[in-house]
Amino acid sequence: MTVLSSDSDLRAYPKDPELIVGIVAPIGTPLKYFKHRLSKSLKGRAFTVHAIKLSEFAAKTLSPDENVRELRPFHKYDRLMTLGNELRSRAGRDDVLAMFAAAELSATRPADDPRHFAATAFVVDQLKRPEEVHRFRRVYGEHFVLM
Repeated sequence: MTVLSSDSDLRAYPKDPELIVGIVAPIGTPLKYFKHRLSKSLKGRAFTVHAIKLSEFAAKTLSPDENVRELRPFHKYDRLMTLGNELRSRAGRDDVLAMFAAAELSATRPADDPRHFAATAFVVDQLKRPEEVHRFRRVYGEHFVLM
C-alpha cells in the first residue's frame, strides 16, 4: 500500500491510474455475471475497461486455425488446458501466459508517452498458476488486484 505523506508525494503519484484485475476461479465457474458487474463498476468510476483472456494466448500461439471456443464445454476446457500446458512447456516458464498479457497490455499504451495511461482497467481472465500471479505482482505492483 502506498502512503502519501507530502504534497510532493502527491504530485509524483500517477494522475491517470492503471489497474490490472486478475480473476482466479475453478474451471467451469460461471463468471459472466461477475465480469459484467465488475466492468460496469469500473466504468462507473471513469475507467476504460479491457478484457484479456489468458487462455486465448495459448490457442492463438499454438493452434491459430482452430476455433476452440466452438467446442462443447468439457472439450473446450480440456483443449485450452492442454494448449496452456504445452505452451508453458515449450517456453520453459510457468508464467508465459502472464508475459503474453503484459506484452498486450503494454502495446495498448500511447506510443508517445507509454507511462501515461488514462484511467484504464484490464480484467485478466483467468489466472491458473501461482507463477502468473507472481509475475503480475512483480510487473504491476500495487496496480495489480487479485480477485
